[in-house]
Amino acid sequence: MAEAVAAKRYAEALLRLAHGENEKEKFEHDIEFIIQTLKADVRLSKIFTHPRIKRVHKLELIDKLWKPYICNTVYNFMRLLIENRRIYELNLILKQYQIEVKKLKGICLADVHTAFALESGQSEQLRLSLEKLSGLKLEIKNKVKPEIIGGILVRIGDDVIDWRVSRMLNTLNEKLRRDELIGLNDSAPEAARVIDVERQ
Repeated sequence: MAEAVAAKRYAEALLRLAHGENEKEKFEHDIEFIIQTLKADVRLSKIFTHPRIKRVHKLELIDKLWKPYICNTVYNFMRLLIENRRIYELNLILKQYQIEVKKLKGICLADVHTAFALESGQSEQLRLSLEKLSGLKLEIKNKVKPEIIGGILVRIGDDVIDWRVSRMLNTLNEKLRRDELIGLNDSAPEAARVIDVERQ
């Protein structure tokens, strides 16, 4: 929780820098480039998060990987993270930055969990349906979770739309059990009357 709060604070600071220098598009491009580099080689994140690797070596790494290709402000921001011992949160901070940028554009992120990856056509159709349902402008981020088995689970901010087959089956199960209990309760007085008649 504390890490998420810190990541949001750093992302908002970076966002202010982008607006202050009127280089929003350049910042977005540079940050996406850094995220994709980290994604392409998982060893990089391990280096940045390793407590025994000295700061000087981490600084050398960002010089080699990104300095020639990104603007000075983003580069200096990364150096600041190393100096403040926050570089282990780099990926989290940059992704939070992208979320904040989308918010400014009026775009909300919809995390869609499915058992199998959605095709582009399916993703677009779902986006349109969710936008109509929520009244928001959305961007779909599909996460594959095989344990879902069937259906989808959607998270938009704090809201959850649960269309999983397992959840529907559980709901049906609960309804059947509830109906069964209600049926027993309704028939109980009638059964008592029958017993009384027989006794008479």
